[in-house]
Amino acid sequence: MSFFGLMTVKAHEAAMAVFISDRAKAMVDAQQERETAGRLLGKNVALRSEVAALTAELATLKAERDRRLAPLIAANAERAAASAAKRAGKKEAV
Repeated sequence: MSFFGLMTVKAHEAAMAVFISDRAKAMVDAQQERETAGRLLGKNVALRSEVAALTAELATLKAERDRRLAPLIAANAERAAASAAKRAGKKEAV
């Protein structure tokens, strides 16, 4: 084999080594991206679960608040109605 033929083979081998190295790096990068996506998906699922639990807890607290405030709201409405009726009675008297 001539010198130039040998150099062509060596150049081809070097180019293939670079190609294989680049391909291997790309495969490693792709695997790392898949792993990162999996971790983020897992975190997303966990956060959604936590949000659902907090939303349920908030609904329970609001229901409890409304249950406790219902008598106060009703009493306030009765006082407002009595006050309005009293004002209406004073206007008729005038």
